[in-house]
Order: sequence, then C-alpha cells, then structure tokens
Amino acid sequence: MAKPTKAQPQIWAAVPFPDYGGDGVDYSDRFVTNEIFDGFENAAKWAREVAIVLRFILVGSSYKKTRKDGRMYRYLKCDRGRRENNSRDPETAKRPNTKSKECGCRFVIKCGQQRVEEDNWVIELLNDRGTHNHALIVNPEGHRGVSGLSQGAKEVIREMNDAQAKPKHIMVAIKNKYPEEHPNMRHIYNFKDKIRREGSETGVVDVRIRLEE
Repeated sequence: MAKPTKAQPQIWAAVPFPDYGGDGVDYSDRFVTNEIFDGFENAAKWAREVAIVLRFILVGSSYKKTRKDGRMYRYLKCDRGRRENNSRDPETAKRPNTKSKECGCRFVIKCGQQRVEEDNWVIELLNDRGTHNHALIVNPEGHRGVSGLSQGAKEVIREMNDAQAKPKHIMVAIKNKYPEEHPNMRHIYNFKDKIRREGSETGVVDVRIRLEE
C-alpha cells in the first residue's frame, strides 16, 4: 500500500474533519486491484465505477504531480471533498438542509504511472484516506452521478424501442439485465426522445440526398 510522501499537496493539509453522518467504514480496500490500466482515464473510470457501486462519486483533483523520476500521478477524491470554510466552527456547524454538498470529506485514492513514457497506471491507496464524514447516497435513483444509462442499457432501450415496448417494460428489462445500475423513468424517456430526434435528422438527410440526386 502506497504511503503519502512528506511533501503533500495542499489537500493533505491538517484541517478539522467534521462529521456529517459518516459510517466510519474504511472503503479503501474496495479499490485494491493488481490491474494495470492503459492510461489515467481508464484507471479513473475503473475507480469511479467501483465508487458508484458503493454509493459515492469520485472526481478528479486539479492537482497534478510528477515524481522525481518522471512518473506522473493524479488524485481522485470524493465529490464532497471541498474544504470547510475556515470561518465556520466545525464543532457547531450544522448542515441538515444546506444547498452545498461539499463538507470537507477527505476520501482520496491515487492513480500512479508505473513507468515513464508508458500508459501503465495503477491504483494506489493512501493511509487514513478511506473513510467518509457524510452519509453515502441513500436513494441513487435520480442522482445524476450514480444513476444513468450505461452503453448496454442504451442498447436495450434501442432494441425495445424498435419493438415498440412501453417504457415501464424497458425499465424492468434494464433492472433485470443490469441490477447494479439505478436509472429512473426520466432517463428512459430522455433517451427515447434522443432516438426519435436522431431518426428525424436521418430522415432530413435522406430527403436532401434524394433531392440532390
């Protein structure tokens, strides 16, 4: 397990860690893998998919770093990880219905390049950065980061839409085939509308081609 270096970026600075309903569970072990990824984006995609199953969202940190030997690394952090405003007293701060979701969560994992000038990235874990200080997403349906449509689910919609299946039947089919996903009816209606618009645009192109002929 990788350990944080002494020269830590600003996100590692010692700050109060208020609790807004965290469960105290260390989720870092869920990201243990021996897989070597072809580039940072693929490593980040894998980690984000693991996080979604666990009901939280990972976002890329703007902090980028290169080791002394030239290998690059990047951080992925919880999307609720913005630091608390220093003017607020974390002992008395209450956020039951706040519009801002950032609460200073310090969950972070590290994606590092194994060899210079090669797209071979691995997931590295950091000590004491595996817990959340907030409740995880309870109702993923409708949450724009957790719910949604994978490529496989979109193909199901296309096939069943061609067969003129009702949206509620499409929803059942997606849940049966992809139980780890959490779309809602809005996602299905929106994608059906996209299919309709794509068909309309194709029809216009066909008419133009015939006119030009």
